[in-house]
Amino acid sequence: MRMTRAWTIIIALLIVVVGGGIYFTSQVAEERNGVPEEPVAEEEWALFTNEVYGFEFRYPAQWRTASSTEFEPIFNAYSPLPAGSAETPPFIHHHNVTNVSVFPMGVPTEGLFASSQPVNFPVGFPIAPGSMMFTLADGTPFAAYLVPVSRPQSWGEAGFVWIRARIEGAETRCFSGEEELSMEECDPLGTDHRIEWYGDVSAQEWNELLTVVRDMELR
Repeated sequence: MRMTRAWTIIIALLIVVVGGGIYFTSQVAEERNGVPEEPVAEEEWALFTNEVYGFEFRYPAQWRTASSTEFEPIFNAYSPLPAGSAETPPFIHHHNVTNVSVFPMGVPTEGLFASSQPVNFPVGFPIAPGSMMFTLADGTPFAAYLVPVSRPQSWGEAGFVWIRARIEGAETRCFSGEEELSMEECDPLGTDHRIEWYGDVSAQEWNELLTVVRDMELR
């Protein structure tokens, strides 16, 4: 009886140790894959709504908002800027700022040059085939151009929704095939030249952006 009880205790301890090791290994694997440790707390979010241009979305309460109609209407919700940042709103798609932006009439400038692929995450409204997701050279997503299938009546034909995560230590390099070119030589518009982006993207901020557009409404 005493031997049986001893073996029972030993087996129970082994189960706890092995189980704990499996859980720890799983947690490490998740962190390496960029999964945030805590889920996005949507109850702490604020609402951005505009009746004229027929949209609304929720965004993290610690973010800021900015709007401008000086040239074309621009509506931003963006993460607080790092200390010392020279960036100022309103932001367009070329700003290295974590933001969700609505451009009802589009933006009168060229698009973003970066590796791209089809959008692979849910969006709160149907998106057209021209929508795309932009990635770093290693495949990490950092931005997306979302074209609604059916735009609100007050929007123009070029209207779109934009999300972008800030790239820490952002760097661009230009290539023609496998040959690297100087940025002065680079011409991604009329040649086979391509621009690749390098740096680090916060998995937490990217997941916040995905949560915003997942529940965004256009009317």
